[in-house]
Amino acid sequence: MSDGVQHVVLFKFPQALSSEEEKEIFERVRSWPQVIKGLAGLRFGKDEAGRSGGFDYLLITQFDNEEDHQSYYSQDAHVAFSNWVKDRNCELIRVDYRLTPETLLI
Repeated sequence: MSDGVQHVVLFKFPQALSSEEEKEIFERVRSWPQVIKGLAGLRFGKDEAGRSGGFDYLLITQFDNEEDHQSYYSQDAHVAFSNWVKDRNCELIRVDYRLTPETLLI
């Protein structure tokens, strides 16, 4: 793919998520392919190496174009997820970049 967009988010919660919260966050993201239009790729996982500086969860979403990328932010499932994360005072690092021949190295 070229000229798509990849959106990467690292999550650092001020305290570890309970097992119920962790189950919920994974279930929320797993539901997205059925309810969020425009997703071309989706990954979500938890750090296993302990080298993340407290940013224990990673989300990668991929879109074929900027229009789909921008529409993602206003879709109900994403808004609800964002509110859930904000309610837990989560610190975020967000990176968006274009998938071009310069960024697609392999």
